[in-house]
Amino acid sequence: YGSLLLSPVDLESAQCMREVWNSTAVEICRSRSGLNNTLKRNSAKPARVRAIAPANRGAAMAARVGLLSLHGPQDEAADCARARAMKVLPQAALRVTQRLYVHVPGAALLATPDAACMQMLATVYDSIASQAPLLDLVPLLPSAGWTLTTAAQISDVEVLFTAPGTESHMSVANAARVEGGQQKLPVVFLEEQDSESKVYPSTGGDAPPELPAFCFKHAAVGGTFDRLHSGHRNLLAAAAVICDGTLYVGIAGDKLLASKKNAHLIQPYEERAEIVVRFLKAVRPDLEVKAGALLNPADPPLASTMKEMEGLIISREVVAGANAIQEYRKSQGFDALTLVVVDLIGATSQAPDAAKLSSTKLRQEEADGAGH
Repeated sequence: YGSLLLSPVDLESAQCMREVWNSTAVEICRSRSGLNNTLKRNSAKPARVRAIAPANRGAAMAARVGLLSLHGPQDEAADCARARAMKVLPQAALRVTQRLYVHVPGAALLATPDAACMQMLATVYDSIASQAPLLDLVPLLPSAGWTLTTAAQISDVEVLFTAPGTESHMSVANAARVEGGQQKLPVVFLEEQDSESKVYPSTGGDAPPELPAFCFKHAAVGGTFDRLHSGHRNLLAAAAVICDGTLYVGIAGDKLLASKKNAHLIQPYEERAEIVVRFLKAVRPDLEVKAGALLNPADPPLASTMKEMEGLIISREVVAGANAIQEYRKSQGFDALTLVVVDLIGATSQAPDAAKLSSTKLRQEEADGAGH
């Protein structure tokens, strides 16, 4: 990557940075599930760290895994954190090759999730939907137990991203790493830039209901989850942060998808399930996840038949199906579920039939590129 241009929290931090990224070789390997990109580290001399002037903050660099803090110079409300996400997230997304963690400060959101939490997630994912829809972006929210110090100590993080004026927060983060026996991380300051992303709730559809602060012991979510993209991650992240017990995940089985367009490009069930569970556990490590295959569309889902189920997390286009589940539960004498409806991502509007980011489009793009 050549010289790494960093804005360190302080000179001492820069002097302590002796090991940064080695050059990365990409090995392409083909397996039963298709083409996988496997990054391998080469042994090379570490690049030199060079402090840069404030005017040059935000210089380009690349890392495998980064952590973006949405802290501001002062403690701020959720609206300010969402606006900052739109302005710095696209820049951070271009500076990582594998995963980006995004920490939202506790001052911006309640410790128990509510409508502001759902809106924060939608804004985070919509901010990168057009340029990096498949990025493994993991939100770290206070309702899932995350603080800046615990986020900074995640073992695979290689760089901290933040907005100018947050040097004290970054010093705290690096101090926590040193106390835990880890090396300090380089810090890159990203200038806030105008963005075309939307601050949710958006126009073009009904705004999300003003949910009370709550958390479920038993909740359900479902989908196909092929090529886990920003829309999927928004849905799953919402499910993870509002469930502090057991989350039941229904994933369409392979036979159910045989008639879909470009079905031969759909990832096999085992691969999709593994990716979904891994993502959910990254968002909330203490979450119990029970994933299973949906095999017969005529069979009622677990959300219909499990009396203890409390919540169902869905996207706007499947509200009608959720209402059918409610009717079935009523016929069984069960309590109605609390429906948590998340926003569409990469959408022209929030109308249920609006064009949006979808696996169907991503598969078609792959098919077109491969000449299928």
